[in-house]
Amino acid sequence: MDRQSSNAITLSEDGVVVEAELVSGKLGLTPDAFWREMKRGVVYGVVERGEGSDAGLVRLTFRYRARSWSVTLRRSSMTIFSDDKAAVEVSSPACSMPEADDAYMGYAGKDELTALLNELLEAEHAGARVTLKSARAAGSGPIAELMRRIQRDEARWCAMLADHVRLLGESPTPTVGAFYGKAMAIVDLGERITFLNRGQAWVVRKLRELLPRVRSACRSRRNAAIARG
Repeated sequence: MDRQSSNAITLSEDGVVVEAELVSGKLGLTPDAFWREMKRGVVYGVVERGEGSDAGLVRLTFRYRARSWSVTLRRSSMTIFSDDKAAVEVSSPACSMPEADDAYMGYAGKDELTALLNELLEAEHAGARVTLKSARAAGSGPIAELMRRIQRDEARWCAMLADHVRLLGESPTPTVGAFYGKAMAIVDLGERITFLNRGQAWVVRKLRELLPRVRSACRSRRNAAIARG
């Protein structure tokens, strides 16, 4: 790592600051593009802390699509190592912050994550109600059975999303999304099912966009289960 890069990273016992200009350059982005893509969740960071023989090491990895850049920090000696392990002396910190917070590292913060989960929950509430009404309208037969099976799945995902919101210390929304009214306005059952499928594709897309921006690996795995359906 060159001297300019080392000066852009400030390390102390309390935390680390990496200047956006350094990361954007390493990822081949302008600073403006860097912040724009970070807000979209396309640029994000991962923090890994060493254990055992690697205790005391912190590795920061910043990713943008197929590109990535990593730096490994040794806290005890206040030195920074590049990927080739060449030691670089750290400049005296002018300021620091606790381990880079969610928003800084490209993760969704609590408020944003709560809003996104409740948005998905509204959509799932709508899907559950649409399938329930459609199953009743179909009466019996394969279509009715399909709708009942989907409705059970919708209810299960509603419960899971609500659980995630509670884990954040917030209240799950009871709102039924606007999707319900749009779907029920479609009289033909076959066309309504097609519309329902498009709605489910939207939920999956939103979840896939969200997954890289969720810090907790446990929550990521559980959300991935929703995406797999």
